[in-house]
Amino acid sequence: MLDEKGGHAHTENKDSKYPVGCFVDLCESGEGDKIHLRLRCTLKADGTVNMVGDAELIEGLRLKDGIIVNTVSEPTKVTPQDGVRFLIALKAHFSSPYLFATEIKSPEVGAQ
Repeated sequence: MLDEKGGHAHTENKDSKYPVGCFVDLCESGEGDKIHLRLRCTLKADGTVNMVGDAELIEGLRLKDGIIVNTVSEPTKVTPQDGVRFLIALKAHFSSPYLFATEIKSPEVGAQ
């Protein structure tokens, strides 16, 4: 997340709509109705996002490509260090029928 000065704000996110442990899954459509989990992005206590899954996809998101968010003024690159902003951007960035991101899910959903 960014603070007022544009730097990264690392908070525990206690009062946020998105608690620590909330996550977004990146999924791939398979044959028939099958869905394959490729990547899980989870909000950590320090306000950053931890990614587990497909190594090529992780590398592309973190270092090579990032996610470009189109804002009113100009496009902005969002990375896992941006925390919730990154999780929100995943849904818009990965919206094809083949590779798509879920809505942000609560930690309780991930524990099931």
